Amino acid sequence: MKSDAGEAVGQFKKPDLAVGPLKELNDYLHSIHREALQPSATRIARHWDAGAKEGKYRSSRSTSAVHAMFTTSAVPDGSALIELVDVLLTGFPSGASPDHVLRVQGRARRLFREVVHPESRGSMVGDLRTTGTEYFALADAIEKAERAEEFRRGKGVWARALYDARELLGDDSAVVKELEARHRRDTSGR
Repeated sequence: MKSDAGEAVGQFKKPDLAVGPLKELNDYLHSIHREALQPSATRIARHWDAGAKEGKYRSSRSTSAVHAMFTTSAVPDGSALIELVDVLLTGFPSGASPDHVLRVQGRARRLFREVVHPESRGSMVGDLRTTGTEYFALADAIEKAERAEEFRRGKGVWARALYDARELLGDDSAVVKELEARHRRDTSGR
C-alpha cells in the first residue's frame, strides 16, 4: 500500500490478546503507528538503523523485529519499545513536538511496566519496584545524554533525561536543576 506521497505504509495486524496490560500496550503502539502515518516495517527499520549509526539508539532493528513488535503476543524489550516510539514520532512526518514525544514515551513506559510487573497496579510493593525501575531508567537517560554530548551528536540530548527527572524527582530537585542548565546550554548551542 502507498501513501498520498507515494511512500510505503504498513497496516500491521493486531495480535489476538486477552484484555489486560499487554493488549493495552499493543493498542497504544498501534495508535502511535497511526499517528506516524503508518510507515512500513522496512521504513521504520531504516530510520532506526540510521539513528543507531548516529548514536541516538542502542542498536538497529531488523524489519522482522519491527514487525514482531506490532503483531505478536511477545512482550517487547523495554528500551526497544521506547526507541520505537521515538523512531515513529521523530522519523516520520507526524509533526510531533519533543514534549509530545516525551509524554508518549512516558505513557508507553508506564504501560510496559504494568505488563512486566502486573502486581504494580496499585500495590505498595509494585509502586516501589516501579520507582526503582524509574531511577535506573533516569540514570540510563543521563548516561546516554552524556555520551551524546561527549561525541557532539545532535541537539536536545538532555530533553529526555530532564523529562524523566521532573516526573520522578519533582521540579525542586538539585538533579532537575542541573539537567535544566545542561538542557538550556545544549539547546542554545553553547
